[in-house]
Amino acid sequence: MEEHFKTEQQLSEEQLQAITGGCSQCDVDLARMNLKLTTAQLQYQVSLLAQQAADRSRTVRERELHQQAVDFHQQQAANLAQEAETIKQGVRARGHVAV
Repeated sequence: MEEHFKTEQQLSEEQLQAITGGCSQCDVDLARMNLKLTTAQLQYQVSLLAQQAADRSRTVRERELHQQAVDFHQQQAANLAQEAETIKQGVRARGHVAV
């Protein structure tokens, strides 16, 4: 009976994959990955603006503060990109969706 249930469960999952192109968890994970990548791009753009502000700074203190903002936003962008990559690897490991 247990083997029959497992076979039905596998068949249902295969049918779902055929219909949706991947499991629902993969769909959710891919959406999360795209959100993290978009946010990473925004963080990087903010870091560029902060760098421009640092370049226009009139005092050393102002420049230091803007440079701290540059570093912070670049680190945030890197962290988000790494999180997106981790999600992508998890989706790949499931083998449900080609990413």
